[in-house]
Amino acid sequence: GSWAAGSPPPYNYAPINHYQRPDERWTLGSSVKYEVNSAFRPYLETMFTNSNTSAQIAESGTFFRNDPNFDCADPLLGSLCADLGLDPAEAVGIYVGKRNVEGGPRVSEIESNSFRIVAGAEGDITDNWAYNVSYLYGRNSSNEVSKNDFLVDRLDDAIRGCPPGAFTGCIPYDVWSFGGVTPEAAAALAGVGVERGATAYTAFGGYVTGMTPFTVPTASDPVSLVVGANYGKDEYAVTSDVNMAAGAFTGLGGPRPPIEGDFDVTEVYFEAGIPLYQGGEIFQNVSTDIGYRYSDYSNSGGVNSYKIGLSAQVTDYVRLRGGFNRAVRAPSVAELFSDQQIALWSGVDPCSGANPTFTQAQCANSGVSAAQYGNVPSSPANQYNQFAGGNPELDPEEADTYTLGFVATPIDSVQVSLDYYDIEITDRIGSIGANTVLRFCGLTGDPFLCDKVNRNQTTADLWRGSSLETSGYVENLNANFGNLRWRGLDLVVQHRMDILGGSLNTSLVGSYALEQEVEPLPGVNPDATYDCAGVINIACQTPDWRHTLRSTFSRDWYSVSARWRHVGGMDYDNQDGTPGTVDKILVNLGGGLGSYNYFDLSGSFDVIDNVNLTVGINNIFDKEPPMVGGTLQLNANSIGGYDQLGRFMFANVNVRF
Repeated sequence: GSWAAGSPPPYNYAPINHYQRPDERWTLGSSVKYEVNSAFRPYLETMFTNSNTSAQIAESGTFFRNDPNFDCADPLLGSLCADLGLDPAEAVGIYVGKRNVEGGPRVSEIESNSFRIVAGAEGDITDNWAYNVSYLYGRNSSNEVSKNDFLVDRLDDAIRGCPPGAFTGCIPYDVWSFGGVTPEAAAALAGVGVERGATAYTAFGGYVTGMTPFTVPTASDPVSLVVGANYGKDEYAVTSDVNMAAGAFTGLGGPRPPIEGDFDVTEVYFEAGIPLYQGGEIFQNVSTDIGYRYSDYSNSGGVNSYKIGLSAQVTDYVRLRGGFNRAVRAPSVAELFSDQQIALWSGVDPCSGANPTFTQAQCANSGVSAAQYGNVPSSPANQYNQFAGGNPELDPEEADTYTLGFVATPIDSVQVSLDYYDIEITDRIGSIGANTVLRFCGLTGDPFLCDKVNRNQTTADLWRGSSLETSGYVENLNANFGNLRWRGLDLVVQHRMDILGGSLNTSLVGSYALEQEVEPLPGVNPDATYDCAGVINIACQTPDWRHTLRSTFSRDWYSVSARWRHVGGMDYDNQDGTPGTVDKILVNLGGGLGSYNYFDLSGSFDVIDNVNLTVGINNIFDKEPPMVGGTLQLNANSIGGYDQLGRFMFANVNVRF
């Protein structure tokens, strides 16, 4: 019956969100080839997919988007000014934070259609040379209808009790008395938003391949060669209705204006296989594989990629292999042209709360005044605003890849391969990361970073509101910024044996991460560099070791397969190497996650000559995914990379005509 300082109990949004979205999908495809003669074999491939799904997320709300000013004498306030000791002569600014529990969750109905067509021809030019030319067109279009989100421009009218001049159909949204909001009042604030998007890809290409008349003096086989060229064009377009374009919904995050863009690329390339040495007893066969590609992008210019590989058969049992590859990756149409908008990132503002993690001086670097220090509101959902989106000025990123390994067959029934890889990406396409920007702004005061932190001018928070003019946010747009270096080992072991009138095939595929170094601020702050190998935190989730072991017994008309999936443990360490403390669940587990093991079983049976039945069960022991806190979660209270749904049973029938 009176107004009290402080916050109400927090709202738990997670149970309303769909854990797995319902999905209905139809696919249709065809492949047609016809041989007119050896010189002309036309072909046609088509694929069509229609998908319908719905996404449900927690209820909309006022989300502090409104800031109505009241006089203390306003009857809606009752005794608020007196109860809280406010000056009755001054206007009172009130933020309203209430979830739309009376109106129900937000729902998006999404339909997408994709089709792809490839038409071309291949054939022999001579006994040693062949050609292939093709045309490809693919298009994906989607239509999203979002329902039951609140419209910003209706909030103040309804909260004020629908004064004269309020919007048509206004019903008072009575947040001033407990249980005062009705479903009808909530429905009057809700609207519908529509957004349509489409991407398209067009390509023409062709190549010739064959054996040249050239040989290396120490080898008998000739040099093989492929030479080709292609042209491709990517197109991207999004259209929104008026409300979506203006960012008129409280839960939208920000405006989504119509946007479109395209780029094209012209490429020429060749690849050659060159036998270097043949016929020895120890080095029986040594060869190299070289390749080169020049790509000219309409938006960023020309770039080169190339490779050289070397393999050597050492005795009958061991083959060595290794190589170097200069790779490039052009930005996608989404990375180039997606909306620049206010969006959410999960984490912690180290300057928020009554006892901030950062000192007053560190928080001053990010725009917190002395009076605001210790009074900056924390987000109850651990979600903060960032200004994120595409960047039409992006250039292709480059990577240097080194590999070295061997394949060994110690006995006829066993094959082992082990490969080391070292991949370094420079000028990567991505964002610095809102958490990195905010953290190192506070620690260093670097103006390059601190200029990207824009706090709410009144409250200094980074989470209320969703407009560049009034909200706090961290700028985190796509850029060519940062380096990556990943090193590791890939292991494959295969074994086959005849047993019980059938065959037993066993394979182990494993990967060990030696290093996953991320350098988000090269040339700005080397202290921001961190290694994700074996670590889980707000920026990392990489087990040191993971493998899949499968054994399959096959005989006559049936086969049975057992599989063991292993995900290694991870330490909960911050990016600077110190133990993590924010996620209390992981702290209570001993400072990290232990290893996880899943066991699966399946069988395939030929029921009759043209009918095959497959049945199986994954995660036999119903192992639940690891639980984490709000700063690390991907789905509900879990992270990605684990079985989200527990035990999973399946069956399918394959009929051949």
